[in-house]
Amino acid sequence: MKTTTAPESRRSDSVNILEAKIGYIFNDELLLLEAITHSSYTNEQTIYHMPSYERLEFLGDAILGAVIAEYLFKIYPEMAEGQLSTIRSRLVCEAALTIAGTELGLKQHIYLGRGEEQSGGRKRRSLAADVVEAIIGAIYIDGGYSAAEEFIHKFVLADMDEKIGTIDAKTLLQEYAAKNGIKKPEYRLTNVSGPDHAMIFVVELFFDGGKLSSGSGKSKKSAEQSAAYYALQELDNMKEKTHVPKVN
Repeated sequence: MKTTTAPESRRSDSVNILEAKIGYIFNDELLLLEAITHSSYTNEQTIYHMPSYERLEFLGDAILGAVIAEYLFKIYPEMAEGQLSTIRSRLVCEAALTIAGTELGLKQHIYLGRGEEQSGGRKRRSLAADVVEAIIGAIYIDGGYSAAEEFIHKFVLADMDEKIGTIDAKTLLQEYAAKNGIKKPEYRLTNVSGPDHAMIFVVELFFDGGKLSSGSGKSKKSAEQSAAYYALQELDNMKEKTHVPKVN
């Protein structure tokens, strides 16, 4: 996909392909184009100024939280508030949304500026997660709460039990460390940015004597979970190279 030409105002092949992937046809396709336009692209345009996905991401984050909270409230009638909050946090963290965005193949559709593209921005792990939330916001505006809810159930809540277990990455990583006689992981908060209503936390994870991964999220705990999730992926990759069984 070319990232140097302005998004078309008329329905394009790219829009049709993406709509087929997410299972929703937009009445206003410009909302979908906005949901896949990165701020770096917007900032480089001198004539055509498609808004970036940041406002839609903000809205989508709120809708996502509400849908998942309602769903968990209904299916776990005996569960206490603290337990419900823990499960919800695992389902809305960057790692969980990255899984959804990767399964949909969203990154290839995103409009990036030249500088961001050249610096490897398309490989940034949080990019797919951001766009998932932006698409939720776009669907909500275009088709209402029910349409957004359907998307969330289909792509975020799919295989929920497996995701809940997998995405509790901090516990899995700590268990791995204990099993292998390694000092428990150390999480270091390295950056906090953004306005009060949309702060982004960045955490670096140090493991077995060195930095292993980093993660970001809308809370320090979420960023730590993301860093732990990516650390497990790195450990799996290293084990594959040395023909050692994967981390379970």
